[in-house]
Amino acid sequence: MGRMTLTRATSGTGEEPGYSPGEPQTSRPRMSRKKRLLFACMTFIVFMFLLGIAFELILGFLAPQPLLPRYVTDFGFGIRVHCPDISIHHTTADYRIGVRTNSKGIRADREFAVPKPEGVIRIVGVGDSFTFGYGVEVEDTYLARVERILEEQGFSVETINFGVAGHGTAEQMIMLENVGFSLDPDFVVVGYYMNDIADNTRSMLYSLNDDGNLVRKAETYLPGVEIRDFLYSFALYRFLAERFHLMYFARTRLSDLLQKRIRDQHRAAASLDTQDEERLTATLLDEVKRKCLARGIGFCVLDIPSEYNKSNLPRAFLEVVTPDDIVDLRPAFHERMKTTKLYWTRSDGHWTPTGHEIAADALARHIRSLITTDLPGT
Repeated sequence: MGRMTLTRATSGTGEEPGYSPGEPQTSRPRMSRKKRLLFACMTFIVFMFLLGIAFELILGFLAPQPLLPRYVTDFGFGIRVHCPDISIHHTTADYRIGVRTNSKGIRADREFAVPKPEGVIRIVGVGDSFTFGYGVEVEDTYLARVERILEEQGFSVETINFGVAGHGTAEQMIMLENVGFSLDPDFVVVGYYMNDIADNTRSMLYSLNDDGNLVRKAETYLPGVEIRDFLYSFALYRFLAERFHLMYFARTRLSDLLQKRIRDQHRAAASLDTQDEERLTATLLDEVKRKCLARGIGFCVLDIPSEYNKSNLPRAFLEVVTPDDIVDLRPAFHERMKTTKLYWTRSDGHWTPTGHEIAADALARHIRSLITTDLPGT
């Protein structure tokens, strides 16, 4: 059998089928490499945008995130301080509140005179987000309530709120040294919360030497502040950060991972165990009291319990701070928690206005017991 060969059929003129003499022969235009790359990039951007919108809607409806934008910066002494003159909102599944600061980054709707007005009892509070007052309006924070309670008792009082979310005892002491003491306070209140121990290890601003004395280890602790300052300089980023659930979800998860990593690294580098961390925090609290006593300033620790009514205040390692210096809220909270909502459990776990009310009542009683005839306003 002969081998079969295939040939292309032609029109008899030697031209391709379908070709008409005189008609120019064309081919499909090809996209250049540069255009293909641009098209792929634009497709990816559109896809990611639509995906982001989808996730934003899912989170917003099914798992709304607590939108708690933080405006902190460096005031020149190495720790985070709230930006001055901010006016924003915190929004969660439980509440929507206004957050404002004055020209010094203090949560207040007023300025504070220096020197202190004659006859005024001035109370300075340092602490973290519980002290700052996440979850309540400025007038409902425990420090603002203490001011009203004591004024109702006939005293002229000013309370100044230096609380900053994420601050540990080390940062609180630095805040007092650089700003708080300059306002001539009569009392200093340290708001202690159980994550302060981890915060002090993470910042590693101080450590203990072999003799158990405090040693300054780092001049600054400003995690992410430079990046945050840059991003918040753009109005679009501020708009997204204050309103978008997806951005808050991603930012907080990343922050949690980084904070845990930093703490673990510092623990490993210094060979710290839990008792070492507790001893560091206790020594910091003792040092704050020493600094207050040296200036003739009253001092106390407000022991803030968790939503499970627990505290890990390192009492066993305190040497200068005594039980008389500690306002323990657990007994009062234990009774009220049976019938009243004291924590925003659907969102960020901070106090409700009732929680601040209980804390203010206990703190006002303690401060009232310390007021002597030597103090102004008595």
